[in-house]
Amino acid sequence: MAPSLRRSIFALVPLLWFLLIDAASPTSHDVEIRQRIAGGVKAFEAENLRGLLAMVSDFYRSGPITKEALRLQLLGIFQANRELRVALKIHEIRVRGDLVYVRSSGEVTGQPLFWPYRVVIFEWEDLVEVGRREGPVWRLYGDQQ
Repeated sequence: MAPSLRRSIFALVPLLWFLLIDAASPTSHDVEIRQRIAGGVKAFEAENLRGLLAMVSDFYRSGPITKEALRLQLLGIFQANRELRVALKIHEIRVRGDLVYVRSSGEVTGQPLFWPYRVVIFEWEDLVEVGRREGPVWRLYGDQQ
């Protein structure tokens, strides 16, 4: 897979785990973030584009990928596949001030409209994504590079 395509695919990964997170005490972040991640997986599997994009900061940037590019990629995945499923393993969650770092591995599978079998659409290993507190909620922020 070409590096630029791999980078684009990895930009979709955060939406599988990041949902709006209400402000909470530092001791409750880990549990709350894990619960929200589970909700994010459900939103992705339900192809809820509007709900997923509400989780992303307007300032999101991860390499060349912006919020608008992410919207177009998600739309393409949803239009080209059925029965999307996510397998996700969270390795670590770290909250530092107004930033949260989540390290995860996983894969997304689906059944392309033109193919009778389920295939791996993309996978990742030990990927770290960054969220940022924006007012009372956390949103996916990206690496800003």
